[in-house]
Amino acid sequence: MLGLRKTNGKSWRALYGADSFAHMMRAGGIDLLFALTLIFLCQLLGESIVTLLDLPVPGPVVGMALLFVGLSIKGGIPADIAMVGDNLLKHLSLLFIPAGVGVMLHAELLRTELLPISAALLVSTLLAIAATGLMMRWLMKDGKSDAQETSQ
Repeated sequence: MLGLRKTNGKSWRALYGADSFAHMMRAGGIDLLFALTLIFLCQLLGESIVTLLDLPVPGPVVGMALLFVGLSIKGGIPADIAMVGDNLLKHLSLLFIPAGVGVMLHAELLRTELLPISAALLVSTLLAIAATGLMMRWLMKDGKSDAQETSQ
């Protein structure tokens, strides 16, 4: 029946989450559509702010910050937004396909700039590790963890 093949006793819908999505839509599709629209609206607003103010930050990062501020003001994450966010995160790997295609299209440019890219990756990784270590040391009182303080 039109590709509804079973695999290990499960339909393709069960394997790929279509049943849970259908259940989710029956549970309150309008609210979930509103939640998805709100998430995309925050991203669009972030892109608009970055474009208008010529900020050196990606628009989705500004949009995520706006969503965070809005949810903080509200005092929590509504169930609909949490459900939509969980489903987006579950399928996050699909969003890396366009980036992989872009890398393949510019393989020659990456090959010619391999040394500067590698150096930048190495230096930024080392700086991130150092910054994390320094921040952890600063956040821990006198370099002692809570477990060490309670044992003394």
